[in-house]
Amino acid sequence: MAPDRNPPLPQIVSLSDEDLMARVAEDDERAFTELVGRFQGRVTNLVSRVLNDRNASDDLAQEVFVRVFVHRRNYRRGSKFSTWIFTIAANLAKNEIRTWFAGRAAPQFSGPVGIAQATGEVVDEAGWVMLLSFAALLSINLAILNILPLPMLDGGRMFFVFIEILRRGKRISPQREGLVHLVGFVAMLGLVVLLSFFDVQRIISGEQFFR
Repeated sequence: MAPDRNPPLPQIVSLSDEDLMARVAEDDERAFTELVGRFQGRVTNLVSRVLNDRNASDDLAQEVFVRVFVHRRNYRRGSKFSTWIFTIAANLAKNEIRTWFAGRAAPQFSGPVGIAQATGEVVDEAGWVMLLSFAALLSINLAILNILPLPMLDGGRMFFVFIEILRRGKRISPQREGLVHLVGFVAMLGLVVLLSFFDVQRIISGEQFFR
């Protein structure tokens, strides 16, 4: 008996992520549906850990899969699919964070303990590669925060310099400026302690950083 020259295709569920994406590049809708089923929860969790907004994360996760399908023929066979899709998710999350500072949305906050918890969850969910993107997001946030005209921060010092320029070089008393920065330092320290309290309370109760 002659061997079958056209053996049946393997079951969709048994294919690797990379093989599924290769079939998506050939417009296989069943393969795309399977990929969405495998990664939708993971992508949503990753994005929510960055944005801390579940509703926005759900919408952004949908956009991630739209990008995957639109750019399906740009996927390089042999490369790891999870790294590719998580990179798309991280880039969209960065764009969303930029909108916070354009007045279109408002971020929520967490202290050092919450940041450490979120970092661990990102590594567990997406691996060490995505940790680099997460670290970049944190660095951008800290850089923007540092230039805000708040006491104790570099932006606060720049604010005093700007006032001195308006006063034609007449300096503000160093004692008064120091007092303002001291009050800002105490207020910032109190905020960190308060946020850390809620972060520790969340960890003790067994909750994840993003629910």
